[in-house]
Amino acid sequence: MDDEPLSDWAKRRDAKIGRLRAVPLVPGDGPKASHLNPDAPRAIQRWNGYTW
Repeated sequence: MDDEPLSDWAKRRDAKIGRLRAVPLVPGDGPKASHLNPDAPRAIQRWNGYTW
């Protein structure tokens, strides 16, 4: 396995900071795929480099 320098990994991670994603607000542990719940409301989450 080729090891990647930590600085290269950090640049890739930092490039994704601020990315947004829409997550359906579905109660319970049911399916959360948008094609299964097309009318479900969505929450917008922003990636901060560690968590959504």
